[in-house]
Amino acid sequence: MVCLPGEIFVETGLYLQSRSPFPQALVLSLANMSTGYLPTRTAFLEGGYEVSVTLMSPASEAVAADAALACLIEAYERLRTLR
Repeated sequence: MVCLPGEIFVETGLYLQSRSPFPQALVLSLANMSTGYLPTRTAFLEGGYEVSVTLMSPASEAVAADAALACLIEAYERLRTLR
């Protein structure tokens, strides 16, 4: 399970699930405070409501997703060393 603040887009959740080292990964949004919408870079290019009200930059989603993936990988490696 990986928890992200703010309201992520489905593409972010699918990205994390597809790259997680775990067979199943549950991606939660709106956890640990709400930072508002966390649009993808593509969403910023397309426009729309979420990008018009977000406080995030076009790079924010990638930073959050990379950090979340690093946490998943670290947790997986730690669990492997316990076995």
